[in-house]
Amino acid sequence: MTTEIHQREKGRGSRWQDYVPLMVIVALMLLSACAKQFAYGEWNWMSWMHDFMGFFLVVFSMFKFFDMEGFADGFQMYDLNRGAPRGPGHGPNGRNNVVEHNLATRR
Repeated sequence: MTTEIHQREKGRGSRWQDYVPLMVIVALMLLSACAKQFAYGEWNWMSWMHDFMGFFLVVFSMFKFFDMEGFADGFQMYDLNRGAPRGPGHGPNGRNNVVEHNLATRR
């Protein structure tokens, strides 16, 4: 992973035209969920929402593959625990909380 920091372009996102690709993607997901409902033969709103959320999660999870480093840099903006060590189970104190919890419950 490089140490280069991704910078947001000036003025990006200030016009509604910048969001046209996002609107197209959401519209395609809506239409896909509707098409799946028609394939079922009957309309069920709960099933439609389940299908829409499935399409939503699959499509938006694919964005990270287009620019993995940019995704990681952008995700760090929302990370409340930026300075802690990285890895599974590391908590706010920098220690492995999963192992500590398992050891504490065995005593």
